[in-house]
Amino acid sequence: MSVTECGQTLLADDGVIEYKLNQTYDAGELCTFVIKIEWFSGATFTLERNGFNPAGQDAVAVFPLHTGSPQTPSYFGPNSASRLSFPQSTFFVVFRTTTNNGTGFRLSFKHENSASWAIPGPARVFNNDSSMPLELPFPSGLVVWKRPGAKITECGQTLLGDEGVIEYKLNQTYEAGELCTFIVKIYAYYGATFTLESNGFNRAGQDAVAVIPAGSASPIYFGPNSASRFSFEQSTFFIVFSTTTNNGTGFRLSFKHENRPGIALPGPALVYNNDSSAPLEFPFPSNYVISTHPVALTSGAKLLEGNSTLELTVAENFVAADDCSDYVDIISYNGGEALYLGKLCGRDEEPKVFNTQGIFMIVYVSNNAIDTNPPQASLTWKTIN
Repeated sequence: MSVTECGQTLLADDGVIEYKLNQTYDAGELCTFVIKIEWFSGATFTLERNGFNPAGQDAVAVFPLHTGSPQTPSYFGPNSASRLSFPQSTFFVVFRTTTNNGTGFRLSFKHENSASWAIPGPARVFNNDSSMPLELPFPSGLVVWKRPGAKITECGQTLLGDEGVIEYKLNQTYEAGELCTFIVKIYAYYGATFTLESNGFNRAGQDAVAVIPAGSASPIYFGPNSASRFSFEQSTFFIVFSTTTNNGTGFRLSFKHENRPGIALPGPALVYNNDSSAPLEFPFPSNYVISTHPVALTSGAKLLEGNSTLELTVAENFVAADDCSDYVDIISYNGGEALYLGKLCGRDEEPKVFNTQGIFMIVYVSNNAIDTNPPQASLTWKTIN
């Protein structure tokens, strides 16, 4: 796997950065890449080829990321190293130039043999002034890492882990019309078993937790009138708590992986409970990696009533439109019925508009790790009363 454009990032155990290999570069370039090693601690970088001007200071600098202490860059070039090993697993790679009479480089990296894993979180490079604040954590993407027994308790939180707990208003009275959404991605296995350990749902109503595998329109319900334990083959899930009454209390739902080793494709899970202030564009800026991004959209985490609807507009410009290998899946859910609205992978088509009184569950899948401009998919949404 390789990256070739300024600002690209790569999550992989080995790969290549190849930039202007046989092209003349400009003086004053400052081209940045970010590398995250996925399954191991440590990596070896090798400068395989370069056409740098030996008379200048043109070079590639590798900055290992190590929180809590400053890091000294290691330089690769005609006047410095050609091969170095590092114990870290996340790196800023910067190509800086002082002359314009040289050509680019090919820098490879390969993991060391100490097994580990990459802490979740996308790598991003921004090469322009900000049009809006960059806020951390990402909107509603409150990711809890994969420690055993991790727990999330607030609407809109997400969890990347092999086991954990969703505990919402366990001993508190909920309101009628709630539509509270969580997203779970199993980290290192295929499949998971969910168990409703405790609940105070109103047995006379239809209040329940629905577990919906990403890309599916077949929810499995957990509650007094339905299942208390169920096993799934999938590894990414939307969990939706919908209520029709206000005379019950919440729940505790646990999950645990099955025993088939697998891997969670990179890509944050996001929940938005308000109208969009700007388009949500895929792939994320400079996050050109093979990935899957589950996204949930609601109107204030509530079921809408009367003539009110949540309107979603999707503009498509997919590069791989012929084979649909990159795409957006869209499903709506209103607390009782899930509808598969379609797979979008077209190019230069008119924007498509969808409406629901509940939640949109969207999955963007990228199998090509390509840089696209304009974006492959652009999403905007608003509540219409």
